Amino acid sequence: MDYTTNSKNRKLKNKIHSFLARLSFNFLHLSWSLRIITVGIALSIVSLFLNWFSIVDNAVNGNAFSIHTGYIGYIIVAINTILCFLLLSGGSKEKLKTKANLTFSDHTIIIGSWFTLFLMTLVIFNSIRGFFLFYKNITIGDGIIFQFIGSIFIAIWGYLYYRE
Repeated sequence: MDYTTNSKNRKLKNKIHSFLARLSFNFLHLSWSLRIITVGIALSIVSLFLNWFSIVDNAVNGNAFSIHTGYIGYIIVAINTILCFLLLSGGSKEKLKTKANLTFSDHTIIIGSWFTLFLMTLVIFNSIRGFFLFYKNITIGDGIIFQFIGSIFIAIWGYLYYRE
């Protein structure tokens, strides 16, 4: 390896390290309710890649991005990204709120996002229940359960954040 390649690798390593240090600093300076909301968001993101349902007859495993669930996984990723930006950004969110003319407070956006996440997960759960008309051996996977748990974390501690 030559000097320029080592220099580029070192710069990339320093940029990644400073980004992760800034994220950990922001996370450690959050209140307890916002930390639990962040854990709920992380649980929700992890659940997207887990198995949401399995059709045993056809050996079909479905997650949030499969053809059976539609665009729900992508919408959940967008909502979780907005919530992460809202929680971990300091002054940037206030600049964005003033430029976009948003009059909502943080807890209103958190509770609205929870409501949307919960309804989308409920829609997928009901559509999986509708598959019982066509297939007899369907099992619910861990992904949809983790999504429910993550959305409940976001709801309960979003309410506690409102009470603070």
